[in-house]
Amino acid sequence: SELEFLEICCTVDPSSPLPRLAQTRLMLDRKHDVDYAKQILTEFVTNRPKLSEAQVMLGELLFQNGLEGEFLLWHDNLPTEVDRHPGIWLLRGRWAHRRGNTQGAVRCLWESIKRFPEDRAAHFLLAKLLVTLGRDDDALPFQQRAELLLEFDEELIHGHGTPKSVVRLISTLEKLQRRWEAIGWCHVLARLEPGSPFAHQTLERLTIQLDANSPLTPDTANPAIQEKRGKTQGKTCSDVACGIYLKLGKLQSKARTTLVPGGGVNVDGDGNSVSWQATPENFLFHHSTL
Repeated sequence: SELEFLEICCTVDPSSPLPRLAQTRLMLDRKHDVDYAKQILTEFVTNRPKLSEAQVMLGELLFQNGLEGEFLLWHDNLPTEVDRHPGIWLLRGRWAHRRGNTQGAVRCLWESIKRFPEDRAAHFLLAKLLVTLGRDDDALPFQQRAELLLEFDEELIHGHGTPKSVVRLISTLEKLQRRWEAIGWCHVLARLEPGSPFAHQTLERLTIQLDANSPLTPDTANPAIQEKRGKTQGKTCSDVACGIYLKLGKLQSKARTTLVPGGGVNVDGDGNSVSWQATPENFLFHHSTL
């Protein structure tokens, strides 16, 4: 089985965390021996606290199992380095949403998507929450990308790898602007269907659009980045999440610092978050600065 194979990998290279993390991920996905998975992840984050993937996996386990006290303690001990991981922000967004804090959830989900624009759950949830805030136009690009991501995942899982299915995968990847992956699937199609004009023409067209420095997903495909650049009624999604005052007892404002669920977020002239100032009313950002 996959778990047995990963156990062999762990034995062959005990110094690498990757096989053990993969093994733990399978346990969690299959809901198999969750207590043991929790033990492994706790040891990981204790010994290697900057290992962001282990931190995210432990946070997911605690959140999904309703272990609120442990979740808060876990978050309070996060090193600042793991803020780069989109999964940390997704967990913050889901926590805020669970607590009924729509503004805070929007802020955190936006940060998650800015870092990784391929998580369909984050896109769907952010689109839904923006609609509840009355910002249907802002929600639309997140909803559209979420639907494309879902379309790709369903085709990948249920398409049976036929030439027609691979063509659909390539077409969806192009819409997502994931051109490197589309090129890879063109090679798959060429093996499945030698002489395929679709594979040849698409490969030729995409190849001239990319060079060695081209990212896997360009900023033009990321609705969080595009939404920040394109103003809607003078405000962006990050303005809504960052710049609207929330009731944490009493509204406050000081210079360029705005009160958000988790403290004051200092923003620069372009609206980029610079640092967090923790407040006792909310746990989210008590672990130092962003």
